Amino acid sequence: EKLLKESKLLGQITAVNGQWNRAVAPPRIVPRRTEIDVKTLAKYGYKSMQQLRNWRWYKGLGGGPIVDLGSHQIDIYNWFLEAQPKSVIASGRTNYYDKKTHEWYDTVMAVYEYETPQGPVTAFYQTISANSSNGYFESFM
Repeated sequence: EKLLKESKLLGQITAVNGQWNRAVAPPRIVPRRTEIDVKTLAKYGYKSMQQLRNWRWYKGLGGGPIVDLGSHQIDIYNWFLEAQPKSVIASGRTNYYDKKTHEWYDTVMAVYEYETPQGPVTAFYQTISANSSNGYFESFM
């Protein structure tokens, strides 16, 4: 971080792009030997072992891929830009998974606007959970 600032290696950042794209994955199975009784599951907020093993996809348990995975990369934006976004607009939907087992969107695109000491920056972030094209990355331009 110090090297980047002092050498101005990146110059003025005006755009950021990032993504976390993952291949389709079947729900995590529950081995019989690890099953937990319904009463104990309910005590901790789960309706079933399937929900416990796949918590990320249920509202009230996880935030979906953009929160559970993307939040780490979006936080990197804030570090590099030394700012918090002033606005965000996002769109998402479920393109692949069954909505009964995946309450959160499997595809999301968000656009963040930053005001930094060096000027305005537009940042893009996407998560696609049904296609791993280009994997995950952040790029500062």
